Amino acid sequence: MVHMGSILKMNSTLQLLDLRDNNIGDQGLSSLCEGLWEQQSGGLTTLVLWNNRITSKGMQPLSVVLPTHPSLETLNLGNNRIESTGCQTLKMGLLGNRTLKRLGLVNCRILCEGAIALAEVIGDNKPLQRVDLRENDIRLAGLLALSLAHRVSRNLVRLDLKKNIRAESRDQELIKKLLLDIEAYGQRNKIEVEEREARESVLLRQKTMEQEKTKVEEAAEQERRSDALHALSTALHAQALVADEPEVKEEMTTTTKEEEEEEE
Repeated sequence: MVHMGSILKMNSTLQLLDLRDNNIGDQGLSSLCEGLWEQQSGGLTTLVLWNNRITSKGMQPLSVVLPTHPSLETLNLGNNRIESTGCQTLKMGLLGNRTLKRLGLVNCRILCEGAIALAEVIGDNKPLQRVDLRENDIRLAGLLALSLAHRVSRNLVRLDLKKNIRAESRDQELIKKLLLDIEAYGQRNKIEVEEREARESVLLRQKTMEQEKTKVEEAAEQERRSDALHALSTALHAQALVADEPEVKEEMTTTTKEEEEEEE
């Protein structure tokens, strides 16, 4: 894994790295993070670390690299022992990140404390569009925090959670309501994100058309100037020829007179 980290340092074109089921552990993740740290332009957009015996300790180097990485959009940490402690460590890195859109934390032994830490991220992180928290033992307190954060977020389209959440019988109706609210917030955001992306796409096309129009106009102006310079050069050349004609005629006249005198 040290070798892989070295490769990442030198390579800014690799976009997807899938290392699922490779048992890299915390030390391997640390080496990967050293390579990711060097990617200041371009680099990975997708990193899959599913089922690699990573623990909460591995979240420290990952939390350091996340705020500085320029392109990572998908991070899958599923089926690792991240736990709530790891979520709290990872929180600072996620809060500083402005590129991540998808975060996978399926079956990571996350409890309410970890869900509350992630709720802070959801409420603040603008690009984040999907968080997968299925198969974690998140109960009422964590669910409440996630629901409140999702209500504030205008970008999170999908928040996947375990459907059968354990709770006291008196809390079951509240849990059902919170799950329905979360689903509704996702639908609301999906519509808003699609509309926003459509507007941005139109603006991008307009900008591209304006740039192309500018290029055409600049090329036409360059051609006009080139033609004008060519015409000026031709005119100056013609003027120079006209100016030289009297001298040529005078030389011819002088030569003719000399020839006539020799004949006489």
